[in-house]
Amino acid sequence: MKPTEPLELLREWVAAINAEDAERVLSLYHEDAVLLPTFSAEVYLGAENIQRYFAHVYTNDRVWVGLLEKTISVQDIGDGRFVLGGLYNWEIEKEGDVRKPEARFTFCVDMNNPCSILHHHSSVLPG
Repeated sequence: MKPTEPLELLREWVAAINAEDAERVLSLYHEDAVLLPTFSAEVYLGAENIQRYFAHVYTNDRVWVGLLEKTISVQDIGDGRFVLGGLYNWEIEKEGDVRKPEARFTFCVDMNNPCSILHHHSSVLPG
């Protein structure tokens, strides 16, 4: 069932990432979405390229993300569109090596569209 509220959408994205279900993750992105991802310097334009990014992410043995709920802000910009921002923690495991980067994120979403994520930016926190 499609999330109807922006925080539901964000939580669905996290659940899909943690289930390592790339198809479910991709179903949340608009076909013309823009992704500026956490673990690549490349800009991914459109569903096909975003799929390529997540296929690479899921070559790891385990991928997990957790929201820092107290950092989340939701801005209503009208007509069912919202900007969400905040922090999340990642855990990426590959061949026994575990990385735990903290990152910031911004999602621009259109809750009137079944594929709601229009723009997603994520970057590892400096320092």
